[in-house]
Amino acid sequence: MLLLTSGLGAIHRRPAAGLAQIAAIIDTVGHYALVMLLGRPLPTVNFRVDYLRPAINTLLTVTGRVRRSGRLVGIVDIDVVNQAGQLVAIGRATMQPQSDPTRPGF
Repeated sequence: MLLLTSGLGAIHRRPAAGLAQIAAIIDTVGHYALVMLLGRPLPTVNFRVDYLRPAINTLLTVTGRVRRSGRLVGIVDIDVVNQAGQLVAIGRATMQPQSDPTRPGF
């Protein structure tokens, strides 16, 4: 679990987490969850984010759950929740555990 605070507000004149920030933290938490399980970095095969509501004037809690950690594919679901407990965004990262860490791009 990770808490995210944002001070981006210059454009909108209010603190808000931008779409790119939310996508980046979803990607980071998804990788972290699987890396902690397997002990090495993994390439992403597929990445998806669904934005459900704006994240304005709120702390965000980001939680990753490893759904599958197989030989050929690892899947992590990530939830982003605001202080009121409402889902702000959900993400899914699919990674390739069977990659060769000595070969770039694999």
